Amino acid sequence: MGVPASVMSQHGGETTSGLLDLRIQSPGYLHDLWPQMSSLLAATFAIAFLGSAIALPSFWDPLRRWMLRRRRWIGRALAAGVVAVGLVFLSRPLWATPHHIAAGSVYAGLVGGIQNLEGLTLDPTRSYDEQGMNWLSWYLGWPVVALAVLGLAGIAYRSAYRRDPRLLMIALAIGAPSMLYLWSVSISPDQIWAMRRFLPVTIPGFLVAATWSAHWLWASRAFWRRLLSLALGLTFVVVPTLTWGKSLFDDVDQSGRIRQAEAACQGIEAVGADHIVYVRPGGTAYFATLRVICGHDVVEFREPPTQAQLGAVLSAWRPGPVAVLTFAPENVPWSSPALKPWYSGSITTWQMTLSHRPRGSGQTTQSMWIGKILPDGSVEPLVPRS
Repeated sequence: MGVPASVMSQHGGETTSGLLDLRIQSPGYLHDLWPQMSSLLAATFAIAFLGSAIALPSFWDPLRRWMLRRRRWIGRALAAGVVAVGLVFLSRPLWATPHHIAAGSVYAGLVGGIQNLEGLTLDPTRSYDEQGMNWLSWYLGWPVVALAVLGLAGIAYRSAYRRDPRLLMIALAIGAPSMLYLWSVSISPDQIWAMRRFLPVTIPGFLVAATWSAHWLWASRAFWRRLLSLALGLTFVVVPTLTWGKSLFDDVDQSGRIRQAEAACQGIEAVGADHIVYVRPGGTAYFATLRVICGHDVVEFREPPTQAQLGAVLSAWRPGPVAVLTFAPENVPWSSPALKPWYSGSITTWQMTLSHRPRGSGQTTQSMWIGKILPDGSVEPLVPRS
């Protein structure tokens, strides 16, 4: 059975439009992640080529006949390759300590701070890429991780032995992006942030592959294998439940952020502005929140701006008013010294960790100030509503 050309064409179109959108809307992000993007594109084209080869019987008949006679050995080779790759990633903490974080970067500062809190060796440029399999085990459990590797090996074997390209596509679709991020996670390695890389494909893919293994045991009809299948199936439910515990079940990471963002947009609307200046020092990464949720043009200052700088921004964005938003009022040249925050709210944040999964959360109160740039570059504070 071949892969329908319409399906391949549809996915190719989605990939092209996605890249074009990223190139226009966020070229810096595309540049930063281009090595990973190019690897995924190479895997995509390889899968597309393989699907086309399968769908063209007359051209590949000699090769197909040769593979048909040796399909059992090809299946064994594919399965052995999957297991070998899994063992490489499992053993990687024993022989590798990657350092892919730029020295002096924001990520390096974050990693160094968490290392200090956890009593780890101070090594801010360490990217912890070798811990990928361990991370998956923290949330899924080692039985699921082991069964997933064996399941992918079994799927690869059966795709060759039974000449079923659908199974091969499943193995490749799960394996390619999983190997990419298990090799280099390409994100800040703190938990639970780093697991974003594994959420779209690896986590559901590993669960599917592990379920395939459990089903294979059940289908054998031997009593001990069915008993083992049931026991393993229970781990799929029990281990994640024990992983999170009651404290994190009750807490939503970053809860309060939506109310905060809504308040920010309401403040911008009260100013009547279509343009926003975000003064970041003393605050948090909020540029994308303002740009996406409020839907206005935003410029960010990473150092406290002067009146002259704010006046220049106002001149560039005339004739409409320009709003200023900050979480640290001392970094803004206000026109009035009497200041009250436009909004104050509680933010729940899960524990940030490197050496273990999050085990608890904390709450902080965060206040934001909003104002309007005046012609002299000072900022008139927005009076909060009662």
